Formats: sequence, C-alpha cells, structure tokens
Amino acid sequence: MSEAKQNGPNFPNVWTTKRGNLALLICPKAGCSTLAQFLYYSQAGTFWDTEIHDENLAIEKWPTGNRDLIRKKMRSPETLVIATVRNPYLRLLSAFFDKIASPVSTYFDSTRGPEEYYRGAELDPWKEKYGFGPCEPKEQIASFERFLECLWDLFQESEPEASGFWDGHWLPLYPLIKDFTLKRGRLDYLIRCEDLTVGLRELAWQAKLDHVPDFEKLPRFNPSRMKKTFPEEDYFRSPAAQEIVQTLFWDDFEAFEYPLAPSRMREPLPPIDLARLHRRVNTSEGCPK
Repeated sequence: MSEAKQNGPNFPNVWTTKRGNLALLICPKAGCSTLAQFLYYSQAGTFWDTEIHDENLAIEKWPTGNRDLIRKKMRSPETLVIATVRNPYLRLLSAFFDKIASPVSTYFDSTRGPEEYYRGAELDPWKEKYGFGPCEPKEQIASFERFLECLWDLFQESEPEASGFWDGHWLPLYPLIKDFTLKRGRLDYLIRCEDLTVGLRELAWQAKLDHVPDFEKLPRFNPSRMKKTFPEEDYFRSPAAQEIVQTLFWDDFEAFEYPLAPSRMREPLPPIDLARLHRRVNTSEGCPK
C-alpha cells in the first residue's frame, strides 16, 4: 500500500512551522524565499542567516520533514496556509536572470572550480541547442527570447514532465495551487508577490504571531544577481514572445487576474478573489483547448 493511501494525501512544496499555525505552499520565483524567511522569523524572532531552503530547525518541509506533522496541520482548521503568485511576465524574467543567466556564486574558488550555475551541467544541452544563457548585456533580449522558444517546445512534447528541462521555476503556478487546493479544500491567503509586504502585514495581524519583522526594513532575499539592461516590457517586444507567454500561462493570467498586455505588468491590482479562485478550481475551469 502506498504511503499516500496509508497515511493520507501528499503535500509537495508545503512547509510548516513546527509550532504555531502557519504553513506555506512554496511557489517558485514568486517571493517564496522572503515568505519562508517570514515563516522562520515568526518562530525564531530573527531571519535565517544563510539559504532558507537549507534550514530545518524551525520549519518542516515536504518531503524531507515530518510528513505526519504536515498532514496533521493540513487537516487542522486552525492552520493558515499561504501562497504567493506573480505576474507571469515578471516571473519568467526573474527565473531567466536568476536561474539561467546568473551564476549561483559570484566568486571564483580554486578549490571548487569556476562559477556554478543552477543545476550545474544538467541544463547545458538546452542552452547549447537553443543558444540562451549567460550573455553580454546587449544580447539579453535575444537570449531570453530563445529561452522562451525552448519553453514552448517543451510544452509541445508528448511527455514534457519527463524532460530534463521541466522545472518549477519556469512552469505555470496554477496547476500547483489547484492540486493543493483540491487536496486540502482551500487556501487561506493568496498574496501577490507585487504586494508582498501589504499581504504579510495583514497575515501577521490575522495569525497573532509571536514574532513579527519590521516591514519597513524587510530585506529582499535571493534577488537575481544579473541586472536587466532594458526596460522589462522590451523583453516581450516580439509578438512571438507574447504569444508564448500568454498561451502557456493562460491559466495563471486568468485565475490570478493579471492583465495580458506586457505594458500593464506593473499595474496596481486589487487582492485576488479567493472565493472566485476556489470556484474555478472546483469546476475545473481552465485554458480553452
């Protein structure tokens, strides 16, 4: 008998505090490091001083942590589960600059070899085939467009999940949030990454936390190391780039109520209507075929 049938549903990407009532659905490249640091701060009264994904003292993380505790918290009506989403255009730019174009470390250590990139050499076949990756500043747009072309081709494969290029940092978030919501029945908070501080203030008040950070001095965790040379809209200047993003991320645009036009990617938006999202999940609405 499988573990899921024996003990209950699996909750991939879920992190919970070991005490207290907060849990986090990790949504890559949507402020998840900042939100995880907030989770840690609520327990410890300070931020974790290195990579939060390596912390295991105050937070239980699926699948390596205490699964029984995570399942228990998911069943409890007292647990507040948080997730974040982000405009697909901004999220793809962040994924490209942080995971594709920038090294993991910015130093050279003769004992470790040259600068390392996310997932090491695993992504090299796609970088070489399509011609994207680290580049000169003037080549950023062309490299990013080739990255989008690779992403498009990935989704045309019969089994894209089996591809080595399949990676949550540049995949739509709606399937992840839908899967979790169907298992647990609801999300309690869905915060826009663009309004993260506002959402965390409200959450801190609602959850009655032991420790709350100074939101006026909230650090930015894990920012992209390579800086964008051009205005954000310019990276989606071509109709092909816009079509790729709008087609592959249709559910993200629609479910999270983001405008389709790249020129509106920084437009202020109201909070996400969770009731509407739950109805959409439970009626299996989605991208038109």
